[in-house]
Amino acid sequence: MNNPITMHCNYAEQGQTFEQMCQMAVNIGYEGVEFRFWREITGQTVEEYLNEIARAVEKTKLKYVFFGVPGCDLMKPTAEERQKEIDQYIYFYRQAAKRFELTVCNTALGAIMNPNPTGDHRYAEHGSAIATEDH
Repeated sequence: MNNPITMHCNYAEQGQTFEQMCQMAVNIGYEGVEFRFWREITGQTVEEYLNEIARAVEKTKLKYVFFGVPGCDLMKPTAEERQKEIDQYIYFYRQAAKRFELTVCNTALGAIMNPNPTGDHRYAEHGSAIATEDH
């Protein structure tokens, strides 16, 4: 079995539509596109976001659809905020599965950031270097 060759959406996030993004991928020879997980900042509902992608995929005959980061942010400070993230994530993927045959999910569960950043990229002051047992 050959794994499909896919394009990450960031190759076409300079104002292109989903249709233009899918057509670009097909023209180059990619078999699929990894789109981003929906967030409220898109200005669309989950359904509108997914329907727009579905129309583009159908029109361009793109074979594979994946969704990636940002994902479910489980580094939120309260249990209520984390539960909201989980609920939103489950809802999104249930809606996506109605429109696409999903086989792969590329995600992250949030970033652990130093609460007192130094302003530069000191990697030893973020992520697993500062993770606690709670994380």
